[in-house]
Amino acid sequence: MKTLNKALNKNIIKLGLIAPFVFATGMANAASTDFGMLSLGGTENFHRVQEYNVGLAPSSYADDYMFQLGNTLNLDGLLANWLVTDNDGIDKVRSDNMTVDFAQWNSGTSMWDNIQSWGVASGTQVDYNSDLGAGSYRVAVAGDVSGTVGSTYVIDGTVKAATVSAVPEPSTYALMLGGLGLVGFMARRRKTNQSVVS
Repeated sequence: MKTLNKALNKNIIKLGLIAPFVFATGMANAASTDFGMLSLGGTENFHRVQEYNVGLAPSSYADDYMFQLGNTLNLDGLLANWLVTDNDGIDKVRSDNMTVDFAQWNSGTSMWDNIQSWGVASGTQVDYNSDLGAGSYRVAVAGDVSGTVGSTYVIDGTVKAATVSAVPEPSTYALMLGGLGLVGFMARRRKTNQSVVS
């Protein structure tokens, strides 16, 4: 029993010495970038090219991109999953199983509320265009490094003034209803006049 405890203690010590390096290696595949507060008067856009080279990075990645909006703005963005093939048809730059989750921070629940998710095949891109209210947002990108050289993707976003749909004033509705009533009255009067003549 004493020998078993001694062997167990040695293994725990070894694990304690190795664990930080394993953890650090696992974290090498996770990039976290905060683009800060985006506004029309200040920072209006973000752009990042993320590359993972074979041999220098793990076989998969999970990256987070954050930004904040102080008021309602329109976000026009894209994420492109690059595919580069050599003359022999071998995929040099490729990323498989790429997913993108777009979420907003919910301070009431202290959690990220997912707004939309996409799967992005190698060699394609997803586009996003929507009005977003004030708050904190996160774009989570994950995938597998599958090319012989590595993987590359581009994330891009631009904020613009929010698209405002015109909402008619109450007086416009009153005028429209009055016009419809007048057209109905004239049609009825014409029908009555035609029946009297006949």
